[in-house]
Amino acid sequence: MDDQRTANAIHTIWWQVALGGFLALTAHSVVEAAYARYQLQQVTRQFEADLKAMPSSLLPDAPTPPRERLMPLRQNERCIQGRRFEPVQNGWRQINAPC
Repeated sequence: MDDQRTANAIHTIWWQVALGGFLALTAHSVVEAAYARYQLQQVTRQFEADLKAMPSSLLPDAPTPPRERLMPLRQNERCIQGRRFEPVQNGWRQINAPC
C-alpha cells in the first residue's frame, strides 16, 4: 500500500512540475512581448518626433506622374477600361496609348 501511495505521489508531482514549467514559460513570454511592444512604441515616438523636427527642405517631394496628352479616339477606335483598341481582321488589337 505504501508503494502505491509513493507511485501516486510521484505521478502527481510530475504533472505539477510540468504544469508549473509551462505556466512559467507562458508568463515569461507575456512579459517579453509586453516589453517588446513598449520598446517599439518608444522608438516610434522618437522617430515621429525626429521626423517633425526635420526641416521640410530635407524631406523628399512626392513625384508627380507625367501627364499624358490624350488624343481623341479615331473613328474606328474604341476605349475599353482606359485602353485604346482598334479593329483588325479577326478581333481587336490594343494600341499602346491611353484614351
